[in-house]
Amino acid sequence: MQNYSIRPGQKAVFRKRVTSFLSICLFTILVLLFRIAYLQIIMADMYSNRADANRVRCLPIIPNRGKVYDRHYKIPLIINKKSLCITVVPVSLPKVKTDAEKRRKLIERLSVILQMSTNDIVKRIENDKGDIYTPVVIKENVDFATITKIAEDIGDFPGVYWENRPARIYTMTNTLSHLLGYTGSISRSELRLFSKRGYRPGSVIGKTGIERIYDLDLRGEEGILEREVNARNHVTYQKIRKRQVNGRSLVLAIDRNIQHIAQTAMGKNRGAVIVSKPATGEILALLSNPGYNANLFYGRINEKEFSKINKDINKPLFNRSIQAVYPPSSIFKLVTATAALEQGFSPTKTYYCDGGFMCGNRYFKCWFGHHGRQNMTLGIINSCNVYFYKLSLEIKPKAATILRYAKMYGFGKKTGIDLLGESRGFVPTMKWKKKQAGRPWLDGDTLNLAIGQGDLLVTPIQMNTFTSSIYNNGIAYKPYILKEVRSIKENKVLMRNRGKQSLFTTDISQKTFRLLKSGMRQVVSWGTGRAAFSPKVVVAGKTGTAQNTRGKSHAWFTCYAPANAKNPEDVISITVICENAGGGGAIAAPIAACIIRAHFENKTIQETMQYIWKQWAAASKKDKKKKQSN
Repeated sequence: MQNYSIRPGQKAVFRKRVTSFLSICLFTILVLLFRIAYLQIIMADMYSNRADANRVRCLPIIPNRGKVYDRHYKIPLIINKKSLCITVVPVSLPKVKTDAEKRRKLIERLSVILQMSTNDIVKRIENDKGDIYTPVVIKENVDFATITKIAEDIGDFPGVYWENRPARIYTMTNTLSHLLGYTGSISRSELRLFSKRGYRPGSVIGKTGIERIYDLDLRGEEGILEREVNARNHVTYQKIRKRQVNGRSLVLAIDRNIQHIAQTAMGKNRGAVIVSKPATGEILALLSNPGYNANLFYGRINEKEFSKINKDINKPLFNRSIQAVYPPSSIFKLVTATAALEQGFSPTKTYYCDGGFMCGNRYFKCWFGHHGRQNMTLGIINSCNVYFYKLSLEIKPKAATILRYAKMYGFGKKTGIDLLGESRGFVPTMKWKKKQAGRPWLDGDTLNLAIGQGDLLVTPIQMNTFTSSIYNNGIAYKPYILKEVRSIKENKVLMRNRGKQSLFTTDISQKTFRLLKSGMRQVVSWGTGRAAFSPKVVVAGKTGTAQNTRGKSHAWFTCYAPANAKNPEDVISITVICENAGGGGAIAAPIAACIIRAHFENKTIQETMQYIWKQWAAASKKDKKKKQSN
C-alpha cells in the first residue's frame, strides 16, 4: 500500500484555498440574503402594488353632471340617464409585442360586436390612454344584447368590461343647442390646460355653451371603485372606496316658453333672436337658427354625422347670436341722430327727400321712392336715407363724431356675455380706411356710415344691448345667462346673479333719449315697423334692411316693450336678424310681434300673424285710395 505524505507548505496552500472558497460562498449567501431582504422588506410595497394592480383595479365612478333648469326651475333643460358603456383596461389587453396576433383578433371580434371599425377602436385606446390601469371608453350607449355577447365569452376578452355611466340628454336640443352646448371626452390639448383641476384622460368635459363655461360647477367629483378580478377576467370582488359627488344644478335666466316661441316664429329663417330684460341684463331667450341636435355629440359623434353637420351650408354649429356680424343698417340711424342732437342740431329742421342724393359723382338712393320733406322724427319713422345722408354731412367733424358715439353705445366691444366665442364686431376708423383702401375717408363713406352700411359690423347681442341702453337712458347692463347655482342635496342657492353689472354708461342727454324713444314708438305705430304693433302693448322699435353684396338683404328689427311700463322689470328688449330674407319691417318685425303678443297677451303665433296680415291688407287699401285721389 502506497503512503502519501504532505510536503512542507502544501497544508498552507490547501487551507488558503478552503478559506477563499468559504469566503466566496459566504459572500454569495450574504448578497442573496441582502437581495431577499431588499425585495421582501424595502421593495415590498411596490411589488405588492404591482401584484394588486394585476388583480385589484381602482376604477373611477363617474358622477352625474348637474341638471340645468330655466328661470322657472320646474322642467330641466338638461338631464342625465343611465347608459351602458364598453371599456377596456389597457394593461389587461394582449401585449402588442408578445401577443400581437391575439390582440388583433380580440379587437376584430370587438369591432364586429360593437359595429365599429378596428381603426376607431385602436384610436380610442391610444388617444384616451392615461395610465395603463385606467379604463378607456370604447363605445357609449350600448344595448343589453351587446353586453350579453361579450359576457358569454368573457374569457376571450381580457381587459374588456362594461359599466353604467350617466349620459347627457338635452330636452330642447335644436332650440337651445348653441346656448347649452354639449359635452365630450377631454382632448389632449384640453388635458394639458386643465390637468391640475382634476381632469384625467377619458374625463368628460363641457365643449361649448353653458356646459363649457360652468363645467367646474356641473362636473362634480369622481368616486373610486375597487374591483378584484381573477386570471380569467372575472370580477370576484368589488367595493366603493370613495363615493362620487354629483354636480351642482344651474338655473338660467332663460324662459323656455319665450325661447320656444322665438324658435317657432323664426321658422326656417337663418339668423338670431335675443330677448333680454334691460333693467338687469338677464337673457330670456337666445336663439341661433338653425340649431343642431346636441344629443348626437354624447360620447363621440361619428365622423359621417359630424361631417354632415360641419359641411351644412346653413352652418348649424355657428352661434349667430354672438358670433355673426352684420351691417346694422337703418337701426344705426339712431346713432347718427344721437351725434347730431348732442351737437345741438335742431330736430325740427327738415330736408327734402326726392328719392336720392348726389354726392360727388355718385348717386345715393333712398330705399323708398321719395319721402318729401322730413324732420328728424319723420326721418326715423320712415327710415329715410336721404334725411340721414344730408344730416351726416352737417355733423362736425362728420364721421369721427358718429364713430365716437357708436363706440359709446358699445359697438366694437364684446358685451362679456357668459358664452365662449363672442365677436367684437367692427367699427372702422379714418386710419384703418387709409391703410385698408389706400385712400382717405371720403364723404361717400360718411353717407354709408350714417345709414349703417359700409364697413361697420355689429353682432345681434350688441344690437340688443344698444336697444336696452336707449330704454335705460344711456345705461347698459352686462348680459348674462346664469341666474343661480344650487346644491344637489339641500337645494340651497349657493350663488345668485342679481345682474345690473354695468357694461357702459353714456354721457348723452335725457333730451336726446326722449326724442329717440318717441321716434321709435311711432316707427311701430305707423312707420316701417308697424308689423310689430300690438293693440294692447306699446312697442318702441326700429327696422333695418342690411344690403348684402352676396345675395338678398338681411332683415333687422329691434325693440322694447311695454314702452310705457311703470315698472322697468316688466320691460323686455327683442332683437331679430334674418339672413338673406328681405326687408326688416316685412320679415323681422312680425317675428318680434309674435314674441310680444305671446308674452304679454297670451296670443298664439297664428293669431298674431293673422292680425298682421289684416293690418297689411287694410294699409294696402289705404295706399291705393291715396294714389287714386292723387
